[in-house]
Amino acid sequence: MDRITPMPRWLWTIPIGIAALRSLPWLGTYLVEPGADQTLLHLGFIPKDMLQYLAFAREAGEGQTLFVANPFTTEPQDSRFLLPLFAAVGWLASASGLSETAWLEFTRLPLLLVFFAVLWRLLGDFYPDSQERSLACVLVGLAGGIEVLAKPFAAALPAGLHAEFEQATWQMSGWSLFAAAANPLWLAGTAAALALLRPLLPPQGTITTKQGLGLAAGWFGLFALHPYSAVAFGAIALALPLVALAARAPIDKERWLRIGLALAAGGAAIAALAMWQRADAVYAESAAGFFGVQQLSPFWYPLVLGGLCVLGLRGARNWASSTHPLRFALLAWLLAAVLLHTSTLFNGYHFASQLHLPLCILAAPAFFEAWREARAGRAGAIALCAVTLAAPLLLTIESLALLRTTHAVPVEFPQLIETLRTRPAGNLLAGARLGNTVPAYTHHRVYVGHHFLTPDFAARHREVIELTGTPGDPERLLRLVEQHRIRYVVLPSQREAALGALAARAARSDTVGRYSILELTAWPESNR
Repeated sequence: MDRITPMPRWLWTIPIGIAALRSLPWLGTYLVEPGADQTLLHLGFIPKDMLQYLAFAREAGEGQTLFVANPFTTEPQDSRFLLPLFAAVGWLASASGLSETAWLEFTRLPLLLVFFAVLWRLLGDFYPDSQERSLACVLVGLAGGIEVLAKPFAAALPAGLHAEFEQATWQMSGWSLFAAAANPLWLAGTAAALALLRPLLPPQGTITTKQGLGLAAGWFGLFALHPYSAVAFGAIALALPLVALAARAPIDKERWLRIGLALAAGGAAIAALAMWQRADAVYAESAAGFFGVQQLSPFWYPLVLGGLCVLGLRGARNWASSTHPLRFALLAWLLAAVLLHTSTLFNGYHFASQLHLPLCILAAPAFFEAWREARAGRAGAIALCAVTLAAPLLLTIESLALLRTTHAVPVEFPQLIETLRTRPAGNLLAGARLGNTVPAYTHHRVYVGHHFLTPDFAARHREVIELTGTPGDPERLLRLVEQHRIRYVVLPSQREAALGALAARAARSDTVGRYSILELTAWPESNR
């Protein structure tokens, strides 16, 4: 098989183009006019998740450390969160003076270049012909669904079905490479997983002791980088021999014994790290959200995959009649991806992105045929290629159109952040929306913030609303402030009852537009 042919220069325009298009929402936040009394957060993708990335990056950069704490809770804790990509972003920001936001955006292009370099090598095992391999790269980079075209009509669906439609067709679910490329962490995890997976795909071949040690260390490193990619890699590795056995294909027992031993060693190291991390109560509560029943149904494939469904069916016919040595490996990869995104154990919605790559490999021969027919002027092939490759344009338009909804915050937020940035570090009580924003830009911890990282988020969110609203509960509010050593309280100025109850403890009070900032007298002890 031809594995060393260099990737054609024109193909490098695909990762460059993806990076450019995926950066447009970030640039758009500087150009789009927000609504009245609002401003836009200058972030590249969904703020609720990007803000947590920036918070961890800022903490790692300020402390020049690899392990960081969870700033979205005021509970006592150790620093046990391991996030190498965001730590690197924080270190770069600290050394350069550029913001963590800018560096996180800048990582997308080099990660895409690395991803396509790894992909090119992997595709060489499936498609020795350089032209077929090139079109497979085009399919991986640009293919996607047509769900954006269906969204104007979704409002007519029954309420329950409409909610499921919104979840399944949300572009951040990552049904395509282009959709998932909004998140640099996914690119890093997937590139590493592909590099690790490639030696496992051939049914025969010697696994040396050195390769086994590299496989064990690689799986551990992948878990540290991106746990979801590590879970996906483990599922695929498990499916490879099982599918071969089910198909009664020859199995190299010694090869798989060595692979199994290597994966067992890597899994033991992962378990040891996870046990040490989960010994901290805050980490254990935060990580509990990894398990859950939220999954994505194959029912939505025609929308979220678009032309890939047609090409995949055509490609399956070609692969079923072939004797390609990797045909069972491709089937195992596909099967593992489907089982993961439909899982009701691991919150399967995290794994939608795992389906796109093996499906594109399966569909590549059919895409090659459709491409040749389209170049010959056949209308059906032209339409199929157009629908298959329309996703980057559709998703970019949708991202820009939603900026006023996804990135809008009260106009006071930037000034509140700047004010809090100048104050000594402390615990902060505010609404969940501001609480989710503060740790990304300041050194404060918050009582309630990110929906995933704040332990028992729903209960705390309700509690803050109840205690600070009307009529509120001043006595419980004072107990909460004391119990959690709250140093700063930021509330709308109209919540006079809550602010009045805390006024006796306030050493300083400031007003920023419609908000009040109370700095309470310092507590004798701190949980930081």
